[in-house]
Amino acid sequence: MFFTLKAPKISGPVLFPTLRIIAVTADRKKAIAVQEGGKQVSPEDPRQVFQGHVLPNKETYADADVIGAPKIEVTFSPIPLTDGDLDLERRILSDLVGIPGFPQIIGSGTSPTRYLASRMKASERNSPFFITAKVPGSSLSDFALNMRGTLPQRETVVRLFEYVLAPLATRIATLHDREIIHRNVAPKNAKARRTPSNTNSLTITNFGLANWLTSLTPRPEIGEMGFAAPEVALEQLQHEDRRADVYGFGATCFALLSGEAGILYAGMENPWTTLRWKEPTADEAVNLRTTYYEGIGSLSQLNLDGLIKRIDLPSALKRTAFGKYLMRLIHPNIAERPSNMHQVADTLKQLGGQLTEVELYD
Repeated sequence: MFFTLKAPKISGPVLFPTLRIIAVTADRKKAIAVQEGGKQVSPEDPRQVFQGHVLPNKETYADADVIGAPKIEVTFSPIPLTDGDLDLERRILSDLVGIPGFPQIIGSGTSPTRYLASRMKASERNSPFFITAKVPGSSLSDFALNMRGTLPQRETVVRLFEYVLAPLATRIATLHDREIIHRNVAPKNAKARRTPSNTNSLTITNFGLANWLTSLTPRPEIGEMGFAAPEVALEQLQHEDRRADVYGFGATCFALLSGEAGILYAGMENPWTTLRWKEPTADEAVNLRTTYYEGIGSLSQLNLDGLIKRIDLPSALKRTAFGKYLMRLIHPNIAERPSNMHQVADTLKQLGGQLTEVELYD
């Protein structure tokens, strides 16, 4: 159900355990409650996400009102009154209502309270927000394998292809069909159930950097290091290009099959080693990212054989047809990548079957 929300004149009571009413529906029948203690999306993304519930609009609440109530996530902007980026995300999610595999938006509005990452703080400035149904499942990072040395069991690899990689490719294809580019495809930005009953259990999340493919200019923000395409990170695009998502998908395949944090080639410094030891300053983070992507970009003239010799990919995968195809998906040169994610999904299913039936385990 899609709600039109109004902020109440007075902030609601603090509920058990620590819920606060932030808005009610226009018909005054439902209330939106969030739990104190939100989480910033990322160090580069100042939006705050709070867990919450849709409750009946009442003066007082009992535990039974909260237990079993529909779970939601509320995304707040740190910008008062109007936030063009948050509104863009809301409009993109609104275009995906009713389509499996994407967060389902159920309302939006402004709140009389400004929300910070660690607590709620009263403010005179209204904060825009939107509400989505809570997405079940685990981050794709939890599905990562390590194919160096002893191979995982065949069934484990089959399930990764069938329930994670193939559905992810299909979801991205659906976005592109609707002229949407995600721009931040990465393991942490999708969820799937650990014991899926069908291939529809995967959901792409975090549309904070998404854009319309028809936009006249590309957005300036850069996604997750290692998964953002080099042409995006090096600001070489004149318009949004779906092949940036192809790169993110290929990098996600690489990470989930290798267990590595991101793509590396021979001779490159590993930026994730630095990140494990300390939190970089803003300038240090920019320098790490620039050095990393300049190293990736310097390989753009190599052919597939040259790339596969230099990439830090498990040797068990390098000699397979899928390993060679993966190099097309993550080629540093955008012109060498496929652009049709439907074809990528079909090829992935074919080569994934060969990989798990013959090439790795024969």
